[in-house]
Amino acid sequence: MGYIKRYLNIISYLLLGIVFSCSSFYLFINVFHFLELNQSHLIVVADQDIVLDYDQKIHTIKSNIEVFNRDYYHGEIDSTAMLKIQQGLQQCVSILNSTYLEKVRDQSALTIVDIYMLHNSFKNEILSDCILGELYWAISLKENSIVSSYLENNQMMLQLYVDSLKNKTLYLEKDLLNNSSYFFQTNIMDSEVKNNIRDGFFEIFNAYNQACSYVEFLSEWFSREVRAV
Repeated sequence: MGYIKRYLNIISYLLLGIVFSCSSFYLFINVFHFLELNQSHLIVVADQDIVLDYDQKIHTIKSNIEVFNRDYYHGEIDSTAMLKIQQGLQQCVSILNSTYLEKVRDQSALTIVDIYMLHNSFKNEILSDCILGELYWAISLKENSIVSSYLENNQMMLQLYVDSLKNKTLYLEKDLLNNSSYFFQTNIMDSEVKNNIRDGFFEIFNAYNQACSYVEFLSEWFSREVRAV
């Protein structure tokens, strides 16, 4: 009986040692993952050409939608519908100007967390609230009683553009997951994380720019419609 008791004690100590070793291992890799998340890459966001292009497009959108005055409008589309379109475009400008970009615009370095937040802002604000929310009418003209031969002739192009933005969101999500890893800190891994941050920023901001181009395209149409060009 004493032999069995000693044998069980040995097994319990072995199991306790295994559990302690596993816990220590997971603690260590989480510490290393924390270090990864806090690695930064020097990027002066506001000075990037892709960001300057984005800002210029927003300026163009603002100029295009300011031309509408309901009291002087005599176009083919109902003035109430045009006012609603203008308000939707204005709301998109507000969204484009209030994304996570504004929080990192004046930073001189970005982390993986910043890349994740930029993606999250694109998905939930630019794509969901603006493209598929305020501007959904552009790919559903009949549902919104908007008669425009120009937009009707470009329906396929507009739908393909919106679909590409949706697909880009899925691609960016997969890319972010692939770039998030547990590792032991080395100079090589440190360099790889910084490369992922840099590449991730340009990939995601390319999506920002494409979405902004879509809004700009619709604002150009709106301006021509108001001026009856």
